Amino acid sequence: MMKKIAVMLAAVLAAATSGAAGMQSLGIAVPEPAAWRFTALAVDGSGTVFAVEGDTLYRLEGGAFQPFVTSIETKAFGGEEVTIDPSGFAVDASGSVAYLATGGSGRLVEIDIDPGSGGFGSARELTGAAMQSNYGLAVDPIHGHVFLTDSYSAGLYGVDPAGAGTMTLLKSFAGGMFGGGIGFAPDGRLIVPVAKSFSNWQDGEDDYAVDMWRFGTEFLDEVAAGDPPADPGDAYAQMLQVSGHGFVAVDADGAAYLQGADGIYRVDASGNLSVLAGDTSQNVFTLVGVGFMGLAYDAPANRLLFAYREADVVPFELYEYVIPEPATLGLLAFGVACLRVRRRRT
Repeated sequence: MMKKIAVMLAAVLAAATSGAAGMQSLGIAVPEPAAWRFTALAVDGSGTVFAVEGDTLYRLEGGAFQPFVTSIETKAFGGEEVTIDPSGFAVDASGSVAYLATGGSGRLVEIDIDPGSGGFGSARELTGAAMQSNYGLAVDPIHGHVFLTDSYSAGLYGVDPAGAGTMTLLKSFAGGMFGGGIGFAPDGRLIVPVAKSFSNWQDGEDDYAVDMWRFGTEFLDEVAAGDPPADPGDAYAQMLQVSGHGFVAVDADGAAYLQGADGIYRVDASGNLSVLAGDTSQNVFTLVGVGFMGLAYDAPANRLLFAYREADVVPFELYEYVIPEPATLGLLAFGVACLRVRRRRT
């Protein structure tokens, strides 16, 4: 019996390793940002991949990122000079509209990315959604509603993009220190990590604590209807130690992925923290222009996409991490459990 379990577990492990156990470069260069800035990634409901760097939006086609919408700054702000350092970037499920959070300048831009529309390539600021500095950005996959976080308070806002845009505070988090990335699962579950402390970077410590909050589809329905949401959210994990949550993605099983410059963390639906990729013993404050950048979940392919490079003498490349299917994870858990039972009996 023990031999059969070991053989089965070895086979499952081999399958998981060959299909999903590591990050793999796709050999595709990602547009490189200016110093101290980011290139952000997004994927629509059909699996089309987009990137934004500065005031240019790119689409992945023919094995390369091609400029798709250019001169966003001029189109959205006229003659005003606005720094665009994408802290958040999201595309609606249909792939027709993109939203860009400009980071430290606190502006929100709507971009028409539908080649079949009469307004293709246009960009406008949603002036009603301006704040001192914005960070996380996500689009509701069910209603197309826009959600933002504040860099300074971690507050969660809903944005109605009609007209000039209307911004409503949906949730203030007690003890929230600063905002970061947020993300939707394909079924509409919203995940909001909330930082509860700062990194002690002067002493070389880059970890800080985050609480993980989850909101269900009832919450989204209420926001879309213009009703004050009754769902208070579920704080399903507290004081997890991470070195970053600049970009966040959520898979179909509700697992959230938080990206720091040194690695990508995984928080499962029960709130358990693990490191998916990278070496999080590194200090992110020394990783300028290298490491991990941009993060998005490609639902049709069930994979994470992100940019990575080890040294600034080579370009950032697009990487994928194919996520194990639940059945594979279940077999792994079953095999490990059987081994533990066997050890207790011997």
